Amino acid sequence: MDWAEALLDRGYGDTVDSASRHVENLAAGCRLLVNQLAPDRCPRPTYGIGPVAESDCCDSPPSGPIRVPDCLQHEQPNTRPDGIPALARLLVTDAQDRVLLVHTTGSRPRWIAPGGIVERGESPLTAARREFHEEVGLDIEPTRLLATVWAPASRPGRRSRLTFYFAGRRLTAQEINRISPNPTEVDGTRWADRGSARSVLPSQIAMNIGYPLDWSGTAAYIESRTPETL
Repeated sequence: MDWAEALLDRGYGDTVDSASRHVENLAAGCRLLVNQLAPDRCPRPTYGIGPVAESDCCDSPPSGPIRVPDCLQHEQPNTRPDGIPALARLLVTDAQDRVLLVHTTGSRPRWIAPGGIVERGESPLTAARREFHEEVGLDIEPTRLLATVWAPASRPGRRSRLTFYFAGRRLTAQEINRISPNPTEVDGTRWADRGSARSVLPSQIAMNIGYPLDWSGTAAYIESRTPETL
């Protein structure tokens, strides 16, 4: 859900659903503009936003001023929404106690623990399980909360965020063989030991890689000063 995280960071709504509606409105407005500016290109001017229906196309070039669709005139980013986006991630290990990482697609390709935005009406635990299934193809139930991490905005125009890290369990060899990255979400997976995990996970979590993830003790609250690693 990398694209949704980017839109929410910029204030386009406060949930994945509202961010999705914003994208759909922009796409519809762009298609209308394409029909006015280049009717001879109909019915298939995609421009990365899908085909235009033949019934929507112009029969001849416009004779008057170009009309900017209402959805483009009025669809602006929300004023800064109250609160901050919440994310949830799920950590699982293999027989060598290495943690599973995924490589995301989208505007910010990176190695990261499986997870994403908590949607409206969804608990962080449910979101961690759903996102793991969507990205990796396995339904793994989280066992407990490891840490809650707050990170400041990485640059002007973005929002700070709160990430819930949950422990999963050690995957069996059969489950590892069934890992199937969703190409619309991630384009690869790898296993990280403690040393390589330090560049991806908060240090308080990475230091426990190599041990059972459901270590004893209370969940940690962490204020991270390296938001690019979340």
